Amino acid sequence: MSPSRRPRRLALLVLAGLLVVAAPVQAAQTRRPITWGAWKLWTEWSLDLQLRGNLHLAPTHDITKALYILRPALHLRRDFHQASYLCLDYQAMVAVKEDSSPLVDNFANDDWWSNSLGLSLRLGGFTGYYLRAEGVFQRTSDRRGSDNLFRLGLKTSRRFSRLRAVVGYGFGLASRLELGLGYGHREYDAPEADKQNQRSYQAGLTFLRRLGRGRWALVQYRLEHRDYLDQDDFMQQDYLQHAIMAGVRFMPGGRLSGMAQVGVAWRHFRDPVNEARVALENGADWVARVFLDFRPDQATLLRLDFTRGLLTAPSCGLDYNYLTANRLTAELRRRLWPGVELFAAVAVGRWDYNPLDPAARGHDHFFEAGLGFSCQLANGALVRASWGLDHRAAGDPGMSYCDQRYTLSLGWRR
Repeated sequence: MSPSRRPRRLALLVLAGLLVVAAPVQAAQTRRPITWGAWKLWTEWSLDLQLRGNLHLAPTHDITKALYILRPALHLRRDFHQASYLCLDYQAMVAVKEDSSPLVDNFANDDWWSNSLGLSLRLGGFTGYYLRAEGVFQRTSDRRGSDNLFRLGLKTSRRFSRLRAVVGYGFGLASRLELGLGYGHREYDAPEADKQNQRSYQAGLTFLRRLGRGRWALVQYRLEHRDYLDQDDFMQQDYLQHAIMAGVRFMPGGRLSGMAQVGVAWRHFRDPVNEARVALENGADWVARVFLDFRPDQATLLRLDFTRGLLTAPSCGLDYNYLTANRLTAELRRRLWPGVELFAAVAVGRWDYNPLDPAARGHDHFFEAGLGFSCQLANGALVRASWGLDHRAAGDPGMSYCDQRYTLSLGWRR
């Protein structure tokens, strides 16, 4: 079969999958882990058949491609006494285009892969001293790049790690005090991307006071230092960022859970100028973090997620050294019957750039949407079908794009 017909063949496979899983299915049972003493292991294997409308996120034309994505995952857990546990998670991904193979040179040039290891640990009870720690270690070459969309749409091989630890003390069940420390590292393989290599150090102090059943008030201070490793001396984007926030936390167990915070953040740059010897500008703005789950009944989940914060501009600090990022996401999940779930989501966002002289003020607008369903069978088999839209209207037309994704996932869980 010719390569031009393969996307059509994939679309037919997706349609066939939709017709199959639309029929009534056997009720899915609770996932039972493999056990070794106190250790529990869950596994998942998934093959995604995906049709992408704009693979490279090009601004002026579409590059429609079919992708085959293999995603194995392992989850290992050990529970101790009370609220103490240790979790290890491994996730991998190999994505191959319809017209390439991992056995030829095209794999190194255009296909991508990812390996990720996660760690989470909690020691201690609900009162007195406790410790929470989590870490992520990733080696990947996917096309997303970074949180500020650096090298968007291009294969971007990089190493990423993030570590965070919180030491806390619970004063009975009335209040808590937490000290947090964190470290992050991102380093790219491509020489043209080395100016984005960076380390970050974080520290924070949080005080929580119980308001009532399931509700806590919190006040938080956070400090972050960002160090760019391969930028020229005396002309770097290194900065210190402070943030003070206050809000309410809703503990799981009731209809409403999550957190709502609002505050102010300000950023101070270490060096006076960038590589073009243009003066960098310190900045401040109000920030917010809202993450709320609402369950009107046992079969329905409504999720609201809003973030507003300062973000490094994806231009190496030449025209814009930071931006204010806003993003609002609404998600709905509905369980039709045991094992079958519908889901839908929509997100809107806006970036407001801080211009450096003589650059003009810039704005980017984002719109994302998704729709699909999943079906979990009693024998562990999993079928998921989804559609996704990703659209960016950028102030720079060369950074605008629109991409649609149709995905059929066939997998197995244990």
